[in-house]
Amino acid sequence: MFHKLTKRQYTYLNYFFLFIVIFMLSSCARHSKPTLLLNVPYHDAREIILQNGWNPAEIKRDGYGRDSISHFLDLGYIEVDACSGTGKGYCRFVFQNDLGLFMEVKTQETPFAGDQMDIENWDDAVVIFYGITDKID
Repeated sequence: MFHKLTKRQYTYLNYFFLFIVIFMLSSCARHSKPTLLLNVPYHDAREIILQNGWNPAEIKRDGYGRDSISHFLDLGYIEVDACSGTGKGYCRFVFQNDLGLFMEVKTQETPFAGDQMDIENWDDAVVIFYGITDKID
C-alpha cells in the first residue's frame, strides 16, 4: 500500500516538513500585533508600531473635524483619523501593513492625570486600545 522510503527520501521529507513549520511560524509572526502598548504615550507606541512594519494609513478627509486633529497633522502623524474634540484626548489612528491589514489605535489623555485635563499638552495622550482588522469603517 505505501511505498517504502529510502533514507535519502526520508531526509528530504523531514526537511520539507521542517520548512513548512518554519514558514507557518514566520507567517504568523508577521500578523502579530506589537505587545505592551496599553498606557504607553502615543509617540512611543507609534515608534514601536512603525518599527514592526506598519505604515500610516492613507485617510481620506473632507475637512470636517480638521480642527480637532490639526495638532497631530502638524506633527506629521498623518495616520490620525479623528479626535473627539472633548478635551480628553480621545483620538483614533490607523496604520496598514504590507498584507493589507489595518491596526486601529485609540488614545486618551493620561488616565492618571486627575480631573484636570490639559488640552494644550497632547503629549500626555496614551494608548487605551489597539486592534488589527482587515477593514476600517
